[in-house]
Amino acid sequence: MIMTLWTLLWPMVFYGLSVDLFCLLFRQQGALAGTLAGALAAAPFLLREYIRGPSFEKWSFEGGRKAAVFWVFMGIAGCLAVNTLIKAAGIFRLFPAFSQTAAGLYQSPRWLLTAAVGVGIPGAEELVFRGLLFARLRERMSFFAAAGLSAALFALYHGNILQGIYGFFMGLLFSWAMEREKTIGAPLVMHMAANFTSLAVTAVQSILL
Repeated sequence: MIMTLWTLLWPMVFYGLSVDLFCLLFRQQGALAGTLAGALAAAPFLLREYIRGPSFEKWSFEGGRKAAVFWVFMGIAGCLAVNTLIKAAGIFRLFPAFSQTAAGLYQSPRWLLTAAVGVGIPGAEELVFRGLLFARLRERMSFFAAAGLSAALFALYHGNILQGIYGFFMGLLFSWAMEREKTIGAPLVMHMAANFTSLAVTAVQSILL
């Protein structure tokens, strides 16, 4: 039992420790730079584990370019839909401090936001939570159980309630994408599209406000 839990959870623990370490090393450059550095440092080890795993199948999409475009669209739609539901429920008003934290994050240089939030961080997170965690859970249980559990851990990893709620629902969508395509490429494309959408919406709001 202990070995099974370790097999499932070590990628998340390893990734978290890597990010924490580089955040300490890059504390003068800021948390976002440290998180990106930690993600890039952990990615080769996570990728190696994913490729070696029995759940690894392929990188390409069955439907080719059309499928990739579909998952980009789903990432954009998912981001907008989940954020709209959170705002409609009034949850943002319960955590005013989060808005200040997010505002500080989005004041980082554009190149850093693009590299970290748009590419590096979602890439590493998909290797951890879908490529390794969800895929290994899926070998042991039903899709709904594996998706729910991996999404819950994805939510907890984010460390705050607002991002946790968003992460849980997006985690379910990312798991569905991987289940349907049988490749990490689908949730990876979705995740990147969702994050770029969030960056774009925030940029537009800052201009209008």
